[in-house]
Amino acid sequence: MNISLPLSAFVLLALCAQDMATVSGLVVDAADRSPLAGVHIKLVAANERQTVYGDTTDDKGRFSFGALPPGIYAILPLRAGMTLQGLDGTSVPLPIVSVKSGVNQELRIAMVQKAVISGRVTDDAGLPVDSARIILEPGGSGAMMAMAMMHMQAMVATDDRGEFRMSAPPGKFYLKAGVPTGERAIGASANNILLTDTYYPSGTNSKSGQLLDLQPGRETPNLNIVLARKGSLSIGGTVAGGRPGATTVTVSASQIRVWQTVPVDSAGRFTVRNLPPETYHAYATTGAENARL
Repeated sequence: MNISLPLSAFVLLALCAQDMATVSGLVVDAADRSPLAGVHIKLVAANERQTVYGDTTDDKGRFSFGALPPGIYAILPLRAGMTLQGLDGTSVPLPIVSVKSGVNQELRIAMVQKAVISGRVTDDAGLPVDSARIILEPGGSGAMMAMAMMHMQAMVATDDRGEFRMSAPPGKFYLKAGVPTGERAIGASANNILLTDTYYPSGTNSKSGQLLDLQPGRETPNLNIVLARKGSLSIGGTVAGGRPGATTVTVSASQIRVWQTVPVDSAGRFTVRNLPPETYHAYATTGAENARL
């Protein structure tokens, strides 16, 4: 069946085709300039819908987007174990391309292998610290840009042995171990409340920490951090009206969600030790029914 279209329809189609553009390019390894196959290329339009176009590089490292409407686009290359980097080895921002009607653009993108860091976090008694937050803080504008480019989770947590391992963009960073957070009792099994965030290897701020220079494709092991201890205080007093041998005092701090319960001696005295500086509430209970005094 033959379908006839008016001349105006052909003119409209021709004009639409002229409005479209093409963006194509080559992705290479920054180390040896060899083409990279299997790189997923996302082209994200800077519009209200943030339209996303996708393509994957072929065995020659080539990609192409055809029939693109005019506009501003960000190009995000993704490949496991690699991140975006300049051909000269410096960090670069995400490529931004301005697509104009009827203009075909050719791009050249370089990627580099990520670095890896690993280590262990302990307290000052040598015991492993579980769930410590391992954070990389950029030591310069290039590292900050690289971190943003990776869209990576810049934080991991230690396991029950206090160990961690994470990937990172090449560059200069400070490594910080953050004290675990959450509700917990104070005592011999939870002394983490008296510890403070620490920069590798044992500094309490970045100025006293060591700046790490992470290299592409290399692992930096044995980044062991001993968490620093902050000052502590004690709270003591007496309780009147309690049953001898059946009275306890509990102190709690709602801001940091910690508590500790201690027994009251035969003279009604109590002491709560090893508390971090904070505002506390205290109450006493007595008897098997734990009646408050």
